[in-house]
Amino acid sequence: MDWGDGTYELTATALEPATRAALDALGQVAGRTLLDVGCGTGNAALEAARRGARVTGVDPAARLVEVSRARAAEAGLDVAFSVGEGGSMPFPAGAFDDAVSVFAVIFAPDARAVAAEVRRVVKSGGRFVMTAWLPRGPIAESGMVLRKAMMGVMAPPSTPTVIPQWHDAAFVAELFGGARVTTTSNAITFTGASAEAWFGEQEKAHPIWRGARAMLEPMGTWPEVRAQSIAVLQAGNAAKSGFEARSEYVVHVLELA
Repeated sequence: MDWGDGTYELTATALEPATRAALDALGQVAGRTLLDVGCGTGNAALEAARRGARVTGVDPAARLVEVSRARAAEAGLDVAFSVGEGGSMPFPAGAFDDAVSVFAVIFAPDARAVAAEVRRVVKSGGRFVMTAWLPRGPIAESGMVLRKAMMGVMAPPSTPTVIPQWHDAAFVAELFGGARVTTTSNAITFTGASAEAWFGEQEKAHPIWRGARAMLEPMGTWPEVRAQSIAVLQAGNAAKSGFEARSEYVVHVLELA
């Protein structure tokens, strides 16, 4: 998955409320070193810097790292950014007091590798706050349509894979070596002119939808998948006029031993 593909900036803007919720849950960050894992366009990194943290952001997408740097410079914020994978980060052990990840580590190809890296680079006794979507609601169901279609054309893995349950506090606690986890719930409402218009924006701009289209369109299956996805969105549309869908998420705060 190339997260630099398309225009992820559009989605990142819609996710800004979750950034504030995550940092509010983390609490005091002024004067502390903080790592934004999967920083994307820099939402959490910049907000933490505004709150007085000494921040570093890391992301595998070089284009998004450049977007983050430009945003930090424009805002007059001193934030360091690096290109790197969450499962293999270019930082020494114990480099940070805390870490944050807003809808980022949940897409890591190896959940255990990224958890081990977060534990490595965050000091003992530090905190890690992350957000994860709950697997329900029209947008989640639309995403499941895409996943099912893509899995139908991909070669099966050599060993069975288990989808990480990032929204589940018990799963996260075990993944991070028995960390103490405090969880709160929240939601973001996505809007558009219509269900079809909202989906149309995603297939043009969002890396996941763009990747699905690039895989399925040459096989001739994209129109059907597109129609199914829009039907799911419309069935869950909460607006009398236009499109409105509420997506629930959790904020986990982990105390790392």
